[in-house]
Amino acid sequence: MNSKHLTYPLRPRRTAPRAGRRGQCRILKNEGSLTPFRNLFLTGLTGFTLVEAVVALAIFLIAFLAVLQFLPLGSRLAVIARHDTQVAFLAQGKMEEYIAKPYNALETGVVETRASAVADTTSQLHYFEIQTEIHHVDGDLNEVSEDEGMKKIEVTVYWREGIQDKQKSWVTVVSRY
Repeated sequence: MNSKHLTYPLRPRRTAPRAGRRGQCRILKNEGSLTPFRNLFLTGLTGFTLVEAVVALAIFLIAFLAVLQFLPLGSRLAVIARHDTQVAFLAQGKMEEYIAKPYNALETGVVETRASAVADTTSQLHYFEIQTEIHHVDGDLNEVSEDEGMKKIEVTVYWREGIQDKQKSWVTVVSRY
């Protein structure tokens, strides 16, 4: 053995070692102390360079920003779904009020003008407005002036979503028979 270089075994590697270097490191003698010196090119040990780390970070950042763009869309869709559900419940409730009445008690025309759904100004439903119309219809559901035994109840709900005014209408038919 050379007096300048001492060797000691490394832990087993997962890959096959390069020819001539059987998983050992060289230690240089330097004024009585042992300084470990690993020659990465000779022993086959590898790591990440700074360039590889920066490229990996850039790819991760681009992917993260692409996914991040969908978060505002998801929250906006959640608000739209909540409004649609509230509108459906308001319209269904109003329609049930009129369906529960006897046929002859249903007046025709605009029976409820566009007004706030609830009187409480602190309620979330205060921002919705409801209008109800009842008309005589024939067998083909066309509006007619005389009573032919059927009436169409139309409930329209109005609300503001962002800067847009929205409305949805629900229609049902009740008959005298």
